Amino acid sequence: MEYSLHSVRAQDRTCGLGILVHGERSNVVVGPGGAGWGAGVRRGCLMSVAGTDAAPTLLRHGLFTARLALPIIVARAALLLMVTVDTVMVGRAGAAELAYFGLGVAPQVTLMLVAVGGLQATAVLAAQALGANDAFRAGAVARAALVHGVLLGLAILVLSRFAEGFFLAVGQTPDLSAGAARVCGAFGYGMPGILVFVAGNLFLEATGRPKTGMLIMLLANLINVPLNAVFG
Repeated sequence: MEYSLHSVRAQDRTCGLGILVHGERSNVVVGPGGAGWGAGVRRGCLMSVAGTDAAPTLLRHGLFTARLALPIIVARAALLLMVTVDTVMVGRAGAAELAYFGLGVAPQVTLMLVAVGGLQATAVLAAQALGANDAFRAGAVARAALVHGVLLGLAILVLSRFAEGFFLAVGQTPDLSAGAARVCGAFGYGMPGILVFVAGNLFLEATGRPKTGMLIMLLANLINVPLNAVFG
């Protein structure tokens, strides 16, 4: 049995990629709708296999990957930009405030990364469900991810209440510990919302819609500076 990769088209547009399985008795197309022609029809994608000369090239794959990856890259970079802007604006307030901010954010970032690592399974499980055409299971994954985002955010919020004692235990001065604990507590209140956004965004990325998260992060950066000026 041999396999070859072809483009799957419907109504003069590419629906996705199909694998043509060359068997002893027949050829079967495995495409976006599943195995066989009937699966494609159920998806509303009447399949036809393009010739070898129309097979997707490396450039096509690269462009398709770029369309998915670039919004994700921009969204991640926007998050780093937001933290950088916060640091710069806090530094204008004074050296002590910058020290409070730097120390207070450190444990929050660590805990957030741990929580995000746990939520990464959202993208994997959602992609598996969608690849199997199981919309019900994909919805269940989305709901579970949002619940886990809330629970993990609340756990970090509770842990942030003990920040001052933690800073004193690791040898920080009382003044620095008190100031950093206030910063840590403020970030703790935002963690449930942040992790719910992360869970929802991971699901959207798994479904091929990464631009939503990118636009939200760009908007957040636009309003971050004036909000820092007002509440800073």
